[in-house]
Amino acid sequence: MKDSRLTGHTLVNKFLGFSTAALFCLATSIEVSAAGESASKTPRLTSEQFKIQARMAQLHAEADGQPSISFSPELMAAAAADPSLASVLDDAQERFKLIKAERGEKQAELRRRIESAKNSIDVQQQELTDNRNRLAMVSRKLESLEPAVEKGLIGENYLSALNSEVEQLTAQCDGLEDNIAQIKWNVAEYSLQLSEQDADRRRVVQAQLEALESRKRQAERFEEELVASETSIQRQAYPAPESQSYPHSSME
Repeated sequence: MKDSRLTGHTLVNKFLGFSTAALFCLATSIEVSAAGESASKTPRLTSEQFKIQARMAQLHAEADGQPSISFSPELMAAAAADPSLASVLDDAQERFKLIKAERGEKQAELRRRIESAKNSIDVQQQELTDNRNRLAMVSRKLESLEPAVEKGLIGENYLSALNSEVEQLTAQCDGLEDNIAQIKWNVAEYSLQLSEQDADRRRVVQAQLEALESRKRQAERFEEELVASETSIQRQAYPAPESQSYPHSSME
């Protein structure tokens, strides 16, 4: 009877020991697994990465001539969860609007100058045409009066007035031609400035995008190293238990 009781106690102790060890191993394994999965699978977007991507989105919108910035779903989701990140997107939209408005004002001013210059060309071109027509008419009249002049039928004052008008019309035509040429030059300059504004901005945007792309890669590498370090620390904090052996109780 004594041997039977001892054997029963021994079996119970063994069962409880193995059960406790198994539960400990299972709990530890779950904690380590959960920590590893949390570090490796949960998408992490640092503040630096967020700001870089927001700036890149702004630059892309400027380069493409978009009316506003189209942020990625990842940025929008992060901003919805963090007011400070949401303010970054708001600030980017405000900067985009200011830059767009400033560029728009400069371009509008150049277009106004071009339009005004073209209108001036039209007016002066019409005046030049009228003067040339008047000059041709007066010149023909002088030619037709040559016989009368030779016969002394035309007074010197009248003839002098016609010659003076020819000189004035010729000078006016020359001046108008010079003015029109200068205005056309101005139109070409304004048009060049207009195209250079777009080209210069595209070059600046491209250079900034390349610099931000480099910063983005550096931030991603840093984050990968940080996640790997955190995972290693978590594994060290929850080490896998060593296998334990439980000696068999000798039967009495």
